[in-house]
Amino acid sequence: MSARLGVGSLGFFSLTAVGLPVWLLGSGYLILASDRLPDRGEDPRDTLRRMSREGYLTEVRIPSGSQLVGQTLHGSRLQRRFDVDVLALRRDGAVLGGPLSDIRLDIGDRLMLRCSRQDLLRLQQDHTVQIEDGADGPAVADTRLTTEVLIPAQSILVGTSMREIRFRQRFNATVLAVKRAGQLLSERMGRIVLRAGDLLLLQAPLDAVRGLQASGEVLVLDDLEPDLPTTPKRRLALGVFAIVLLLAGTGAVPLVAAVLLGVVAVVVSGCIDASRLQRAVRWDLYLLLASLLALSTAVERTGLAAAAADGLQQALGSWPAYPAMVALYGATMLATEVLSNGATVVLLLPLAVQLSQSMGLEAMPFVLTVVFASSQSFLTPIGYQTNLMVRGPGGYRFLDYLRFGLPLSLLLALVTPLLILATSGV
Repeated sequence: MSARLGVGSLGFFSLTAVGLPVWLLGSGYLILASDRLPDRGEDPRDTLRRMSREGYLTEVRIPSGSQLVGQTLHGSRLQRRFDVDVLALRRDGAVLGGPLSDIRLDIGDRLMLRCSRQDLLRLQQDHTVQIEDGADGPAVADTRLTTEVLIPAQSILVGTSMREIRFRQRFNATVLAVKRAGQLLSERMGRIVLRAGDLLLLQAPLDAVRGLQASGEVLVLDDLEPDLPTTPKRRLALGVFAIVLLLAGTGAVPLVAAVLLGVVAVVVSGCIDASRLQRAVRWDLYLLLASLLALSTAVERTGLAAAAADGLQQALGSWPAYPAMVALYGATMLATEVLSNGATVVLLLPLAVQLSQSMGLEAMPFVLTVVFASSQSFLTPIGYQTNLMVRGPGGYRFLDYLRFGLPLSLLLALVTPLLILATSGV
């Protein structure tokens, strides 16, 4: 877009001179101001205990005379009749594996149920089950791992329910709870439509959790191993990455071509599975950017960008370059809180170029101002994917982002334009 607007194209290291000081400044703020962050994280065991107190997680025993004796869970239709979820089955002190729906129940079997208080009362009144004194959630989980996982934006789980995706059969893991924006969802798990940023409390064998971690569909928040797993092709992948940087950085090959060659190299060499690569492509993002490029062209050619720039130039009066760039930075930073960074650049770049021209100033510093401000989203959890991803594990609230991010945003709004002017020689 910069080249199309007549400003000139950006090179591979065009942002480095400004980016390094900004990175150091932001890192220093995170270190010095980290005490301002509230600590609201919750241990998975605390979640289990809270679920037990609220009546959503209960261990029961099958007594003699129960209609469940000799039947399978599927045949008894227990889960449909009473709207309960059977999470685990323990017999003679051992947790039984495999599909629980096909195991024939016997006297003395213990079931871990997730249900409401009303359904539990109905089960007792029908003499179907008997509550064991002192039973709680973790007692059944002694041979299985209880861990929290986070759903990233690119996961296939986003937009589906656990019933639709057959979560338990597919991943050999039982979902005990779903937390969203710090709140524990109490409705039946199979019906909840999952969203990016949701936290799932899982109960599963260690191998199943490792498989989930390797799938890339969830991010496991607990440390399963003392070190990161080693891969036999890590050196090859790092070599391809270095070659891509070298080709693009020296200008020997255009950036897009260098990246595409690198992608082909890591797929052909087996560093990345082709199916996972295909799922990682954000087609919705490409569709959005393609639509916005058309909108940006329309804004430029209809004169709307020029009119907006003239209005902004009149408001700024005869301001010099630095305060004008600070004002543009602030406007861009607010826009990126409600739009993606790519969308913000596409929409505001023509305005920035028109503004610089109407003020008789060089356009490239204004372009760089939009580029940096559009990727500095610290004020809300919805401004960027990573903001949302840490909200659940940290237990953060909406205003926590504003309290912690506002000083950093103001600091960068003042310093970044200054760095751009200094490195541009303006």
